[in-house]
Amino acid sequence: MIPAEIIGKVLNMIDLDELIDLTRDLVRINSVWDSVAGTGEDAAVELVVGWAEAQRFAVEMNQVASGRPNAVIRWAAGPGDRTLMFEGHTDVVTPGDVSGWRYDPFGAEIVGRRIYGRGTNDTKGNLAAMLVAMASLKRSGVELAGTIIGGVLCDEEGQMLGVQDFIKRGHADIVTGAIIL
Repeated sequence: MIPAEIIGKVLNMIDLDELIDLTRDLVRINSVWDSVAGTGEDAAVELVVGWAEAQRFAVEMNQVASGRPNAVIRWAAGPGDRTLMFEGHTDVVTPGDVSGWRYDPFGAEIVGRRIYGRGTNDTKGNLAAMLVAMASLKRSGVELAGTIIGGVLCDEEGQMLGVQDFIKRGHADIVTGAIIL
């Protein structure tokens, strides 16, 4: 059982404005994979990499396919061989006929307590939450026994090229489910 004091230290480091801003910044990026239209995940990954580097995380970028990068974010949180892994993807499905949308699919408009836009729930909001959670753990000063890894992967909506590349590069073992450092 994790003591309430430790949980409180981590939760107190969450910056809700940062979470909202990061979510909105990601949603505003059209990261639908469409080679004809020239859209893809590059800009979303560049945003994440810049954010992660500003938080002083170690960042590794891997070009999975043309215009389809993965980023692996690491923090050696303390001595030990345990690994806590987070994962999110940067691609979104097409918004289809935009005239059917009440709000701009890439506008990230806030209405009430909701953010509207393509990818807010699948999965740019989740990705922002993952990143802010990693930063909150780091900022809290709580001692951890190992490494935290954030996999920011491409092509979840298609052929799963991002996770396949992540495994191929040795970041995870598909047979045992282990995360490889």
